[in-house]
Amino acid sequence: MLPMTIFIKRVLLGTCTGISFVDSTPLCVCRNQRILIHKTFEGLAERGRCSMGWFFGFKLHLIINDKGEILNFMFTPGNVDDREPLKQGKFLENIKGKLCADKGYIGQALFENLFLNGIQLVTKVKNNMRNSLMSIADKILLRKRALIETVNDELKNIAQIEHSRHRSFSNFIANSLSAIAAYCLTFLSMTDNLLFFDFISNSRYVINLLEERGWSREDLQRFGYLTNNNYDEAEKQYKAYKRNSLIGICTLVFSGGILIIVYLIFLIMAYRNVARFYKALGRNEDETALFNALGVLAYFHLKEKMKEELKGIR
Repeated sequence: MLPMTIFIKRVLLGTCTGISFVDSTPLCVCRNQRILIHKTFEGLAERGRCSMGWFFGFKLHLIINDKGEILNFMFTPGNVDDREPLKQGKFLENIKGKLCADKGYIGQALFENLFLNGIQLVTKVKNNMRNSLMSIADKILLRKRALIETVNDELKNIAQIEHSRHRSFSNFIANSLSAIAAYCLTFLSMTDNLLFFDFISNSRYVINLLEERGWSREDLQRFGYLTNNNYDEAEKQYKAYKRNSLIGICTLVFSGGILIIVYLIFLIMAYRNVARFYKALGRNEDETALFNALGVLAYFHLKEKMKEELKGIR
């Protein structure tokens, strides 16, 4: 779960545009009639109340931008006030500009604290409160607050973040993180997805952070977190290229040109290794055309160049 959390927090979350929306949604773990006999989340889940009534479970607090991208999220027990996460600096990290919320976030002390940190909290007023002046722009932004309700709806009804079949707290967290990751990935193209997954394979920062948290390199290797498929394929083609090129050169030299056909066979094989090497790197280099013209005479030039390319992606 820790690698998944790091992946979401460091890679998948969106960028603040200056207009953000915050809201919380309940994550029920059982029906109200079964609260007293519920054992799976005993001591963890709590009773809470939302606009839909009483529930037993957790709360998911979300911050999104005006494009619907998730900027940050937090899980709390069901009885935690919606304003509590906003009092923590980590939850509002990289958030700036206007932050639109519902009436549950009204609070003079909270407004002043956020305003000092460069965040303007925009909410409607309750019926028993005095009316306050509000700009046309803020009124329009409050109308767009339904966007975060749409995000909550997609997480629950499409990503299935809420259900009552959990058998452990770890299963609950894994399912919730998977649902958030699935939602975030809908904003990315397939090409971007592959680049982001390669980020996890190659990032030394992630590996060092996991080691600080108690993960050994053997554990990371066993679970596949140190696997770099691009490097493995490129290294395989590099070794095959050296082997086929040397065999071709030795065959041509020691046979005095008699076994020219065998030389051409190994020339074609070495050429294919060069093409596959650069394909594994995601590039089409002109080196393949140079090799096609000069044959194994370009062996020493390409050997050093491919060796440097391998060091760059390791």
